[in-house]
Amino acid sequence: MGNVFVELYKRHQKNVLKAPEVAGELGITVQTLRRRCKAGKMIKPIDDKAYRLEWLLKDIATYLGDQDE
Repeated sequence: MGNVFVELYKRHQKNVLKAPEVAGELGITVQTLRRRCKAGKMIKPIDDKAYRLEWLLKDIATYLGDQDE
């Protein structure tokens, strides 16, 4: 994994992030994150049941520009 993944893992110490954590990493609100998901402007979450959104840490790292080394 790349540097972005390593830094995210250091901050969160887990492999699955919830909407508030992802929104914080992107510097947006949870509502904006939900709107981006609905509009197809965000990577698809792994779990969107019961209005709960979760993403794999590696997917967020890739979205933020991480490169495999």
